Amino acid sequence: MDASINPELLVWARETAGLSLEEVARRSGVSLSRIAKVELGEAHLTTIQLEKYAEACRRPVAAFYLPKPPKVPEIIPDFRRLENHEPKAFSTELRLEIRRAQLRRIEAIELAAEVEEPLKNFTLSFSKTTLLGEAGANLRRYLGITLQAQLAWRKPESALKEWKRAAEAVGVLVFEVSRIPVGEMRGIAVSLRPLPIVILNGADEPSARIFSLFHELAHLALNVSAIDDGSTEGEGLSAQDARTERFCNEVAGEALVPSEFVEQFLKKSSESTVDLDSVANLARQLSVSRDVVARRFLSQGRIDQTLYQKWHRHFKDEYEKFIKDRKLKAKASKSGPSFEVIQARNLSQTFVRLAFDAYEQDYLSLSSVSGLLGMKVKSVFALRDLVREGAGR
Repeated sequence: MDASINPELLVWARETAGLSLEEVARRSGVSLSRIAKVELGEAHLTTIQLEKYAEACRRPVAAFYLPKPPKVPEIIPDFRRLENHEPKAFSTELRLEIRRAQLRRIEAIELAAEVEEPLKNFTLSFSKTTLLGEAGANLRRYLGITLQAQLAWRKPESALKEWKRAAEAVGVLVFEVSRIPVGEMRGIAVSLRPLPIVILNGADEPSARIFSLFHELAHLALNVSAIDDGSTEGEGLSAQDARTERFCNEVAGEALVPSEFVEQFLKKSSESTVDLDSVANLARQLSVSRDVVARRFLSQGRIDQTLYQKWHRHFKDEYEKFIKDRKLKAKASKSGPSFEVIQARNLSQTFVRLAFDAYEQDYLSLSSVSGLLGMKVKSVFALRDLVREGAGR
């Protein structure tokens, strides 16, 4: 049976998924020649072929029966571009995660209106001419986390949960994703008001995610949306984008490792020179990566560029080995975190809380809540308990 649909919807679904004609043909199992004819309005897909096409584009079949293609938000600027060249292509999976986060933001705004809850406004703002020390201090102050509180966390896993909680408290939706390679994306900032979005890569280790969170918060304060893959500053970027990246990196570093604390640490240190042991010691105290600390020593003139690059390569080699070993362990292990635990980590806590508030006030049915949260009805209350206990923060 043929599916009579508007050909424009097929083109819209394919292009917003970042797929070429060849790619959608391969993923759907429908011949390239047939898809080309269908998109031109010269042929039709069968209902079974439409289902396979929809699955390839990560769209529900119902989307193809809309009267016309919906307006799609402009794709986020990609900071992984070569100067005077087009940005690198987004993978279909990354496009899907960005789209999900944007849709959940809209849903959060609608839920807040239903339960009559005023939304927090992210009001932090500075320009690229703002002094770095001032910008970093303002970011930390805005999040309301003291240095004493940070020192008490003692490990990156705890620190990440608390920093995410602080960002959500000032009106930022923080999501994490599970299946995007770290080499493609480490952090995303979507500068919208209200409820700007930060997306972190859950495949990254916790201290790296902390830095990405602060980097993206700096983007939001600049009112600049971007996707970052953690490349070395200036590597393959246009001059303007490289300046923005350097600024956001420095602001994140100053906020996480304040200059005053570095000075105090060095004065108390028994070592007359900065070495890897002192870098590791300070990183442990502040629950940040060693590379962030090394960069702070560089920016303050405590080490030179040659030594920093040597340490940076060392940290990078160790990190790549860590990621490789973790993948091997995960492949060999038959156990892992439950889906509820993963969702508690990946979903914005503001979004989850608003969904449950709407349910408890009878604005949403249980099935509607499960649909919003992307999980089965039987798992919904397990997620609620995890969030209320703080496991997902």
